[in-house]
Amino acid sequence: MNGSVVDPRVLRRQIRRWRSDRASLRFADVAADAYIAVFAATMFTAIAASVLREVRTQSMHGCVSLECMNARQAVPWLSLLAIAATVMAVARLVGPVFVAPAEVAWILAAPVDRGNALRPRLLGTLFVSLLVGALTGIVIGTLVSATSAVIVLWAGTAGFSALASTGLAGLDQIGGKRASLRSAWCLSVLAWSGALVLTVGLPPPAVSIRLVPFLCLLAIVVLVAGLFTGRFWRHLDELPRTRLAASGAFASSLSGALMGLNFALLYDVVLDKTWRDAARVRPRRGFGRGLCAVAHRDLIRLVRTPSRLGVLTATLVVPYFAAILGLGSATAFIAALACFLVGIRLCSGLRVLTRTPGLARCMPFSPAQLRMGGSIVPAVLLIAWGTMVGPAMYQALPAGSWSGSWVLGVCMGAAGLAGALRWTTAEPPDFGRPMLSTSMGAVPPSLYGALFRGFDAVLLVTAPILMFHGLPAALVSLLLSACIITVTMR
Repeated sequence: MNGSVVDPRVLRRQIRRWRSDRASLRFADVAADAYIAVFAATMFTAIAASVLREVRTQSMHGCVSLECMNARQAVPWLSLLAIAATVMAVARLVGPVFVAPAEVAWILAAPVDRGNALRPRLLGTLFVSLLVGALTGIVIGTLVSATSAVIVLWAGTAGFSALASTGLAGLDQIGGKRASLRSAWCLSVLAWSGALVLTVGLPPPAVSIRLVPFLCLLAIVVLVAGLFTGRFWRHLDELPRTRLAASGAFASSLSGALMGLNFALLYDVVLDKTWRDAARVRPRRGFGRGLCAVAHRDLIRLVRTPSRLGVLTATLVVPYFAAILGLGSATAFIAALACFLVGIRLCSGLRVLTRTPGLARCMPFSPAQLRMGGSIVPAVLLIAWGTMVGPAMYQALPAGSWSGSWVLGVCMGAAGLAGALRWTTAEPPDFGRPMLSTSMGAVPPSLYGALFRGFDAVLLVTAPILMFHGLPAALVSLLLSACIITVTMR
């Protein structure tokens, strides 16, 4: 090579030729897999479209008040902020551009033009972010009963906002800055503030679902997306190899967890990367004896990461906003699901104790006692959360009285607690047991159940309330929650 820079396309052609000479799949196998993928995508798309149409029809009949109409007009604008913040956070976590560790060691270590080598990966990332944002915009526009032209414009606006978020996260990946993280937090706070304004009944700003505002917003978002992605495209050759290697290793860990359908392992991988990037803690002495000492460690974790408590407080808006939108019985399930998702972060200490047998054996407690001690703080916080969302249940469900609404709120907290404890304390799939023979190979029977673990508890507990409403259904729901929690603690 005589010190000259090699065109990456030459290396790709050599690798493609080497792999094609050693291919073991037949064209019939590839065609069969493609047919199954297309058939499954078509079937799930038809199911999703049918569900969206039914939800849209029911929500149109249930939305008759002025508050509900204002909230529906504000949903697309708030969702735009939420889409941008979510894409920005995910892109920053994974890295908009990442390659496999083998490519970092073999290709990028060679004298190649790094920008030309990475631009195909960047194109794939930008296309995925644009597609995800556009599909989300279509779903939201359909749910708020917008016209077809507005739905198309809103899909484009959401897609290009996701594109701009990816570009900003990519610039941070090159420079090692935190602008995308701060921007994600700011956008999240703005979206939450807008939902809070609508929830407390304050007069909302003048927003509407019309064609002209969407055209202006689309032009602005396209301009911002072009600026960010264009700058990222030009400076892609400046991306350090160390950050590429770190992003590639993290992406490999994520893909391994997803291939095993193990969302708990996926959460552990994300948590490990978060604390590996910023793990600066000061050891603190414990307090109390017995199970109080175990619960005190959870309090120390809350002091070290107060964002967990902040997120728990912020999610109080979710049930009230769902009630204002006129979702009716679905408000109960949305409240329980939000409680479950935010409760997972509160159970990190319990997860350490259940997934580290060596640490658990060093303590003078039985496994049941350790689980009980690790669930004290999450139980108190989630039940208190459920108590505070009682008025939302009074607004959405025919509870009959304020006291019945408070009981329904406690049921939502108990449902979230049951789901979080079941998700946290569940055992990983046992690959030592007899396997099931599938087209993907041998699969342990418990692997598919792990995909819905936690969600099944939330659905089971809220099912009586969704079907029958009222105080008797709430008591049945509390009994189911108590049974799930008791079985989980053993």
